[in-house]
Amino acid sequence: MQKETIRHAITNLIAESDRIQMADQNFRTELSTWMRPSSSKSHDGIPIYAHGMDEHFDFTTPLFALIMRNINMGNSVAEHSRKLLENFPAIVVLSTQTDTDVDWLATGQALERVLLRGQAVGLSASFLNQPIQIPELRNQLSKLLDCKGYPQIILRLGFGVETKPTPRRSVDEVVY
Repeated sequence: MQKETIRHAITNLIAESDRIQMADQNFRTELSTWMRPSSSKSHDGIPIYAHGMDEHFDFTTPLFALIMRNINMGNSVAEHSRKLLENFPAIVVLSTQTDTDVDWLATGQALERVLLRGQAVGLSASFLNQPIQIPELRNQLSKLLDCKGYPQIILRLGFGVETKPTPRRSVDEVVY
């Protein structure tokens, strides 16, 4: 299969998984609970600007969360993902031969290397793991890639414009 055909098929799987996840009321409710105003002192959650909204509209965060909880926006989320992938130079899939806790740890270590090396050369990365979270679509991804194992992580990599980082907890908050 040609590279562009595979890219298109992966893009379709990501869009389909967006539609499936956004159709799930529980998924939307959980996602909405993570939304935070940009002015929040919390280091947890997703500030409104990370959703592509101007910080001047910070006051709309509760309304945006309410809409997220109650309206299935799967088609628009899928279309947004599709547009992101159309113009991005690389989609990377990390996979393992088996699907055990040890494999998950090894995937995390490989991911760490990819992200650190990418950062060193100025690459931006974002996760597109939606198909991996849906067993049927994960199987389709594995077949599409002619992968004898298990896809674990999907990344979008490229040289993008710098954006404001989202808040992170300090080391003291996570290491006891």
